[in-house]
Amino acid sequence: MSDGYVYLIVEGDQYGEEKYKIGITKNSPQERLRKLKTGNSNELDVLKVYRSRNYKKILSENEFFYLTNEQVLGFIDSCKEAENIVDALRDNPFYK
Repeated sequence: MSDGYVYLIVEGDQYGEEKYKIGITKNSPQERLRKLKTGNSNELDVLKVYRSRNYKKILSENEFFYLTNEQVLGFIDSCKEAENIVDALRDNPFYK
């Protein structure tokens, strides 16, 4: 199984409002950012990236979210925790 990425992108609008996009990609998060910038006049930046072999297990509607500072700062830790759970389930013979 090949690795991919879980990414956190921030979008800032002209009023100073920030929303966050949590998504997955097999390719570079920077490449995904370039595609998202097409036709979007707001400022977009990649904030966090987590490389994972379980990136496809992340259920995402690819929507933007309002997050707290704590959620943004804890993004990588949350990704690690989710990956550990997926790995534990994969190793469990009763889970299929």
